[in-house]
Amino acid sequence: MKLRLLYASLTALFFISASPLRADMYDIVDMAKSGVSAEVMTAYVENNDETYDLSASDVTYLYDVGVPDAVIVAMLQRPAPISEVALVQAKEPIRDYSSLAAPAAGEEGDYSTFYTSLAPYGNWIRSDAYGDVWQPYHTTIDTNWAPYRDAGRWQFVTDVGWTWDSDYSWGWAPFHYGRWTYLPEHKWCWVPGVHWSPAWVTWSYTDEYTGWAPLPPEA
Repeated sequence: MKLRLLYASLTALFFISASPLRADMYDIVDMAKSGVSAEVMTAYVENNDETYDLSASDVTYLYDVGVPDAVIVAMLQRPAPISEVALVQAKEPIRDYSSLAAPAAGEEGDYSTFYTSLAPYGNWIRSDAYGDVWQPYHTTIDTNWAPYRDAGRWQFVTDVGWTWDSDYSWGWAPFHYGRWTYLPEHKWCWVPGVHWSPAWVTWSYTDEYTGWAPLPPEA
């Protein structure tokens, strides 16, 4: 009887050990922050023997920090077994990357809220011209990224006019407070400000087109 129990225990241990390991999605996040190309990240995911257990909030975070869609799709195509998913979801999250609540439209922002809320999605950098500015991780992955162009749309809102509706969960801050500036060594960076606007841009018009550009801090 004891031998049977020992054999059963060893068999169970073997199957537990042989199950696929869960990959850390933050390896991909760190690659994105370092400017690793989408091709390299996708190859890393596809050639990795480990699996991923991505929740809806994980996918949102990956998108918000600029991980390319193709890489996220590759990660979703390598799901963890159901037993592992149940085990992992019972644990506390490894890192807290939740955002603080955004101020109501029209209210003044708070610098401490900006620093805390945006830190998971970019780098705070000290610049000579503007002091502390925020550089989204998107600029390290896509050197052509620009504010008020990617991942959003214009919506006309009664009482305030044309408003930039961002797809990023952090979009409530940099597109409605402060100004954007282009620093050659860091690409597009956001200079904090406390006054709200539907969008801090300047408009231009022709007979056929309507254009816009981010207002600089000096405006």
